[in-house]
Amino acid sequence: MLSVPVRMSPDPAIDFAGFAARPQTTRTMVPDTELMQIERRRDAPTSLWAPATLLVLSTVLGILVLMAGVSVRLGRMRGRPPRVEPPPGLLLEHVDRVVARARRRERETVGAGG
Repeated sequence: MLSVPVRMSPDPAIDFAGFAARPQTTRTMVPDTELMQIERRRDAPTSLWAPATLLVLSTVLGILVLMAGVSVRLGRMRGRPPRVEPPPGLLLEHVDRVVARARRRERETVGAGG
């Protein structure tokens, strides 16, 4: 993905000169990682990148699991398991008619055979 740097403030802590916003200018498109990862140090060992990424991923997954557990606990606060009622609709009415028709035919065939 490519981006165009329009305006970015300078940051002396990371030796970034910044981009000034001008009324009219022509700028080249650069890869998104160059703009989004300006703070990333190029002289840092690349062996740290994968463990750091895995740490962030595992933290996010842990938070999601914790939120799911809390949601289940909150759903069961009244002392009964959660019950989901299907919403009324045309599809359910059609299914009920089909099931009733199948049961009638089954009773007719059983009654005719015996």
